[in-house]
Amino acid sequence: MVQQTNFWDTFCAEFYKSRKNLGFYILIIFPVFTTSIVFLYYCHHVNNFDPELNHWMNFTRYLFLFYMFIYPMAVSFSAYSVMHIEYKNNAIKHLFTLPVPKPIFYLSKIALLFAVIIFSLLLCYGLLILSGNLLNYFYPQLLFHSYDIRLVLSVLFVKSLFSLLCVALVQLLLCMLFRSFVVSLSFALFFTIFGFVASKWEYAFLNPYSGVLSAFLSFFKQNSLIFQKDTIFAICTTIITLVLGYFIFRKLK
Repeated sequence: MVQQTNFWDTFCAEFYKSRKNLGFYILIIFPVFTTSIVFLYYCHHVNNFDPELNHWMNFTRYLFLFYMFIYPMAVSFSAYSVMHIEYKNNAIKHLFTLPVPKPIFYLSKIALLFAVIIFSLLLCYGLLILSGNLLNYFYPQLLFHSYDIRLVLSVLFVKSLFSLLCVALVQLLLCMLFRSFVVSLSFALFFTIFGFVASKWEYAFLNPYSGVLSAFLSFFKQNSLIFQKDTIFAICTTIITLVLGYFIFRKLK
């Protein structure tokens, strides 16, 4: 009797298989690149900034001008890449011949995708805090030390996390349904742009692709509540999509 592989072994195998995944590299590299650019911009224009300004808020604003658009697209591309590995050379058929239950395969892919997204956001948070403290050290006139925004900053990243996890599962579902890079990324691009256009719409919270934008707007209102209607909807959508995705994954050939 063939012994079935456990979740951890399958997760490690997925990690090894995805080690050259371009989508994952984008999620890790672009926060470093973006933070470096904003940091250098701040250093170059330090004399042009109002010292009375809350520069923690201002530095975060510059970063999220990029993150609001790039993050949903980067997560969407990563989700596509996770499934595309199996579609190359029709490897999905060979995948299901291995002594691993389908739920384990499915959950290991999701766990890997979620782990990379969480790591990326933690990296963003860490780089933001590091940049602010470095600017405070080299340019004390900016008065970074006079403000404490750790609570609202943490809420900003937690809310962004919930929305991006939802986006990841929606994109994974689309990849399983259509197996098309164009369809998957076009869907993400449309709803990301639509999120900007309809940001003041009463039902904008129904669009998880605008979740980072919504979290950013709450951040500037100094709103420290995590579980507002946009976050609750994202969590509910994540759970529903997780279940639907499993039944579709079982039918893949």
